[in-house]
Amino acid sequence: MNSSRRISTVFTMIGALLAACSGGNQAPAIAGPQLAAEASGEDVPSRVCGLLTREQVNRIVPGHDGGKDKDTSEATLLTDVALEHCQYLAAAGTDLRFLDVFVWTATSDVGVESLPAHLRRCDDDDCRKLDTDDSSFLAVWSESPHVVVGGDRQILEISLTGSDAATQSDALVELARAAAARLGP
Repeated sequence: MNSSRRISTVFTMIGALLAACSGGNQAPAIAGPQLAAEASGEDVPSRVCGLLTREQVNRIVPGHDGGKDKDTSEATLLTDVALEHCQYLAAAGTDLRFLDVFVWTATSDVGVESLPAHLRRCDDDDCRKLDTDDSSFLAVWSESPHVVVGGDRQILEISLTGSDAATQSDALVELARAAAARLGP
């Protein structure tokens, strides 16, 4: 095969791979209010970044950046699991505070079983069950509180990292309740 045919074949293969990875020509499904906001040119938060208001997040991460979607490609290693992640950041001098909001969604029974163990149960002595249901709890790992609110196939996880994060556990539980209420079943 001559060199021009090889180059043409390589570019054709690259184009096919890019089309397959991007989902082809299908437009993403967008909810009505989100579509209207995008059409007007407004910044629209992702579903997970929209679970909490700026004011709610300001209670424990004052002066935050508004939240940014984070890469969730590690979830592709799990069978039948989708992951959404929004991270809020506030920096004051050398003090950094992070609020991470995760929504884990299992699309099958196999997906439920492949969810990380720390989301399905907490066996640590540091765990505090929440009054929402049997699968919801607060745990403090490495000075960072984590709240997990379980559902059948959807789990909300919220964690706070910062110099005094462990003292904000109750406020984090309230944020998790508010986010879970907006997330729905």
